Amino acid sequence: MGIRLQADTFLKVFLLFALLLGVAFQEGYSQTNLSSGDIAITTVNTSGDKSFDFIPLVNLEANTTIKFTNAPYIDANSALDNSEGTLTYTTANAISAGTVISYPGSDVNGFKSTGDFNPAASGDNIIVFQGDRSNPTYLYGIGWASTDNWVYEGDTTTSDVPPTLSESANTIVNLEAGGNYQYNDGNGTRGTVSSLLKLIGNDENWVQQEDQVFSSLSESFTLLTPPTVAFSESTIDSSEGSGKVELSVGLVESNNTEVEVEVVFISNSSTATNGNDFSSYTTQTIKFDDEASNGAIKKVAIDLTDDDDFEGDETAVFQLQNASVGTIIEPDVATLTIKDDDAPNIVINEVLYDPSDAGNKNRDATKNEFVEFVNNSVNDVDISNWTLSNNEGAQFSFPSGTIIPVGHVFVVFTSAPKAANFGGAFLFIAGSLQFNSNGDSIILKDDQDNKVTSFSFSGAESEESLTRNPDITGSFEGHTSADSDDNSSSSPGRKVDGTAFGSKYALGLRGSAGWRLVSTPTKNTSFKDLFGDVWIQGISNSDDEGAEFKNIVGWDEAEKQFINPNSVYDNMIPGRGYAIYVYDDARVEGEEGGFPKVINTNNTDGTVNEENTSPVTVNVSANDADQSGSIDGSDEGWNLLGNPYGAEISVDALFTALKDANPNVNANIAVWDDDKTGGPGYIQLQEGDQEYISPFEAFWVRYEVDGVNTNVTLNKEELASNQDKSLIESSTKDDVELDLTLHGEEGYFDTFTLAFSQNGNTNLNRFDAYQLTSLDINSINLFSIISDKRITTKELPNELETGMEFPLSYSANGRNQLTFKWDINNNIPSDWGLTLIDKEVGREIDLRSAQEYSFSVNSNAKLKAVDEGNRLNKSSEDENGSRFVLAIDPNLESQNNTELPGSIKLNPNYPNPFNPTTTIPYEITEDAEVRLTVWNMIGQKVATLVDGMVEAGTHEETWNAQSMPSGIYIARFEVNGNVFTRKMTLIK
Repeated sequence: MGIRLQADTFLKVFLLFALLLGVAFQEGYSQTNLSSGDIAITTVNTSGDKSFDFIPLVNLEANTTIKFTNAPYIDANSALDNSEGTLTYTTANAISAGTVISYPGSDVNGFKSTGDFNPAASGDNIIVFQGDRSNPTYLYGIGWASTDNWVYEGDTTTSDVPPTLSESANTIVNLEAGGNYQYNDGNGTRGTVSSLLKLIGNDENWVQQEDQVFSSLSESFTLLTPPTVAFSESTIDSSEGSGKVELSVGLVESNNTEVEVEVVFISNSSTATNGNDFSSYTTQTIKFDDEASNGAIKKVAIDLTDDDDFEGDETAVFQLQNASVGTIIEPDVATLTIKDDDAPNIVINEVLYDPSDAGNKNRDATKNEFVEFVNNSVNDVDISNWTLSNNEGAQFSFPSGTIIPVGHVFVVFTSAPKAANFGGAFLFIAGSLQFNSNGDSIILKDDQDNKVTSFSFSGAESEESLTRNPDITGSFEGHTSADSDDNSSSSPGRKVDGTAFGSKYALGLRGSAGWRLVSTPTKNTSFKDLFGDVWIQGISNSDDEGAEFKNIVGWDEAEKQFINPNSVYDNMIPGRGYAIYVYDDARVEGEEGGFPKVINTNNTDGTVNEENTSPVTVNVSANDADQSGSIDGSDEGWNLLGNPYGAEISVDALFTALKDANPNVNANIAVWDDDKTGGPGYIQLQEGDQEYISPFEAFWVRYEVDGVNTNVTLNKEELASNQDKSLIESSTKDDVELDLTLHGEEGYFDTFTLAFSQNGNTNLNRFDAYQLTSLDINSINLFSIISDKRITTKELPNELETGMEFPLSYSANGRNQLTFKWDINNNIPSDWGLTLIDKEVGREIDLRSAQEYSFSVNSNAKLKAVDEGNRLNKSSEDENGSRFVLAIDPNLESQNNTELPGSIKLNPNYPNPFNPTTTIPYEITEDAEVRLTVWNMIGQKVATLVDGMVEAGTHEETWNAQSMPSGIYIARFEVNGNVFTRKMTLIK
């Protein structure tokens, strides 16, 4: 008898079966079933939130579940231990292979924990599986902090290796360190499944840190399809005389599929020429058949050409392209370096081996020795690690990365030469050349110790250089006879006639990126003519017209502001100075940047501009813009001028011309030295100094009365310096001065000077030097504000009759600690009182009894990131008021008669807190045995500063705690049975 169901009953049964079928369909068919090696863990954080990362190495469908446990697998039970919990991850959507998936340490974003999932830093593991714990499919395992993580030892810190996982298959990772761990993705994130597993499975590719958790890896991994092909080497070196070289192409990973790939020469990226440096090369096709195994190699032969010309080392770049199947992986580019076996044509053109000692008081004349070389090859020459020798052996090694362009000159000096033009030559300072003036050899060798060129000399002392006449090709003779124009004794970096090699007027910009002050020695010279080989921006027709920051400016005294040219094709004004910010980058994309950079006045057609016609007239002015009744502030009265000629001009003769225009000119000019080595950069040159302004050099001059508006006439014949002069600066003046220098911890400093001369007086006078804010954004600027003028050098009379005080201000760009240091000239009378007063802490420091004074700045700011363009205004960032006073008292009684302290004291150290040095002052009433020591807070003595007899008076000792940890220390002062202590705080 048949069974009839009522309609509602049938519907219920149908819906029940449909629901069951749907569940079965979802569990059986809508997730990805994974195998061992389909998952890899990339981060494990065992401290803090217990987070970790993993990546799927196959695509995951939505609703795929993956499970994690830190329970061990126990071989004896053939099962996971039940002692730990399980973390289940379910994909909400499909996920691409290589995606980094992060467990944040809580049940969110598809993660759900059951039981106690809590990996331990002391030693543990994570096992990844799919399915039930009673019958799992093991996918991956990672263990850490044990000698062998994968040998179960009866506790939860280790595990046996689960079935289907193994180190040989790179499906388990064994990390031995402690703490948190992460795969270093710098080792590779692109590869096939097996190559990525190998990278991640190598414990040397992981990094570890104890307390700080790792953030998730930021980029996904890229899965590649096998077979994979790559060059066996990315770089190959060979000599052009070797005849043949081979490129090796490897089958990195095979999948038993035939694959072809092309080896293509990339001419645009190569310096070597196809058909010239090697026989005509056509694209080669490499084939691996379907039976080739992992690591199979195929060779491609390159036939090299040997010639007799020096071309320098050249590169030929080859690339793998157009694989028929699979993937080309890195290295997909091979660079062949063809080393030239010919010597470059480097010419020794001038030698000064026996310099005159005239004008070099108390100096070793051999410091003026130099050798001048010319690159007469047809290519640039890399002289990295080449050596300059004499008969005694190597005297100088050229630094790595030194490349001399074709036609350029390089000069090796014994010591730093006086600032000069040197025709744009590359300059090197050897420190010592030690030429024997009675006879010696000059030998230039390459980095393989092969001789490139040499020159031997013998005979009489000459006190002038030997130079080729004509340059480069001629024989050597004395420079005074070779130079028929003015019989100069030498011309380092320049031709015999004083002009530059390759250009009549050239200048080498050295140092590093930053501002330069320049002018032009030639007429009708545009900004493009002079600066065409350096980057210009923000100006019409420049390399980047739209840039907000304009890196060429001139100064308008009437408007008290810097102005920009309208176009790079505007002509520069003869006698006027300009500021340009020189970037490290090259102007042309693809060319290397760096320094030195050479600028010259060649036109684009190669002709040389003519020198400015003498005389040159240039306008100067001074305007009381703020109607204060005087030229004051930081920007009134300043004029930016420049040397308008191709010869050096005398500073003293320049002041004659400036005073002829208007006598109310300050007796100091400021030139910018880009090789400032931590100093403020500006050098003050004073009227009467035997100094010179080089071609292309600009300088600041200031007129001091309102209403100046006149022309200065610059006559070359009157300004030109004596060409036969010393190459290095020397001074025969018996200077009387006090230099007080303010230092930062990183090497920057600035100096305030009290000078004493017949030109000085106690009031402001034209020999006082004004302070200019440095163009270096990190600089320190120290000055005294006197009658609203910022003074960096105060010129006082030789016979000072009254005491004076000078308030000191500074700008230090956010620094937290500074140090005053001082140099007291021996010519300052010993009975003059010299005192630095710190008004903020109420201290007076006797400059004769202490060597330096460190103090804390009331600022927590760090060095500011100031726009480079802002350095061209005359204001200071972070300017400090007059916290300090420098006092000088010529009427003070002799220090030996100073009143003794009234009591024994251990005064507070300063600064406090400190880092890393502090000064500890103390006073004693009579000569006594003194012991001053420093102790830490656990009673250990860490330093002894004084231990012996000390004269009565006030004393200071400095403790340098560079090697000590931060904390509180005790200064212990023992004298005559009395003990005094002070707490000191070191904060690093």
